[in-house]
Amino acid sequence: MRNYLDEYQRVKGRSNPDGYRSTKKTGWDKASVISQAIEALAIPISIIVLIVQIGQFNAQQQSNSQTTTKQFQQNQQLAQNQQHQTTLDTYLDRMSDLLLTSDLAVSNPGDQVRAIAEARTYTAARNLDSPRKGTLVRFLWEAKLINGPQPIISLSGADLSGAIFTTADLSSANLSGANLSGTNLSGTNLSGDYFTGANLSGADLLLTDLLDVHMNNADLSGAYLYWANMPAYGCRVCSSNPLSDTVSGAIHTNAHLYPNGLVGQNLGGAPLEGAYLHGINLNSADLSKANLSSADLSKADLSCAKLGSGGKMSCADLSFADLSGANLSGANLSGVTLEDARNLTQQQLDQVSSCKNVALSTVLTCH
Repeated sequence: MRNYLDEYQRVKGRSNPDGYRSTKKTGWDKASVISQAIEALAIPISIIVLIVQIGQFNAQQQSNSQTTTKQFQQNQQLAQNQQHQTTLDTYLDRMSDLLLTSDLAVSNPGDQVRAIAEARTYTAARNLDSPRKGTLVRFLWEAKLINGPQPIISLSGADLSGAIFTTADLSSANLSGANLSGTNLSGTNLSGDYFTGANLSGADLLLTDLLDVHMNNADLSGAYLYWANMPAYGCRVCSSNPLSDTVSGAIHTNAHLYPNGLVGQNLGGAPLEGAYLHGINLNSADLSKANLSSADLSKADLSCAKLGSGGKMSCADLSFADLSGANLSGANLSGVTLEDARNLTQQQLDQVSSCKNVALSTVLTCH
């Protein structure tokens, strides 16, 4: 019994010499701590993984939505294109039928066949896209239905806005009263055409042939007329007053006219405010009462031009313009830029009615 007690005391003293319970962790205790740490980290990691998966899901959903939207738009565009083509094909078939079976080409004013043809034309034009509107008009021109001063089909009021006629031959076509705003007529032969009362605002008339065009009361606001062929301002047959005969009342606000010019033309009262007239030839032109406010006339040839009698030129740019012999009597030059204007004399400036805030070279004065 004594030996047993001695052995117990020996073991007890070795494991805890101070008489306290041992705090040394066993292998099982360490494993337990590691396990608890892993469990503690598992929760935020799971949350992070979940957030990433949600983000990926949303990105995939957005990508699928964009793909679906793009596909829908493509299908819609294709369907619309097919609809436009069907409209044009149907129109051409019906018009051909009127030409072949109802003698549309030799019909008289007031005939029912003309009314039907015009109604079909107006409806089709309203429902066509830009290129096909151009095709419609070219068909009518080739069939000689819109040619000359008394066309078989009148396009007055027809919606031809945005139509594309690039490089087409539409000589002697009658487009009077038509809505041609934003049309592309660049390089088109328009000689002898009728644009009376037509809306050509914003139209592209680059390199167009405008010989003998009739443009009474046409709206050319913002139209591009770069290098357009229009000697004598589009009139060879009007000797007395070209503006009155061919372009009377035409609106040219912000129009771009470059550089053939309006040589010797009567533009009295013409609204040309904001027009781009850089380098234009206005030699001997009558600009009396013309509104050239804010127009760019830099490097223009205004030699012998008449700029007086109430013409408005406020804020116009005449830098480097040739003003030799120009008649400025009574002209309002308020805010006009005349710096570096060529051949401008003090005698000319003494005749103006107003030159408030005019920009002049230091040699000349204006009161």
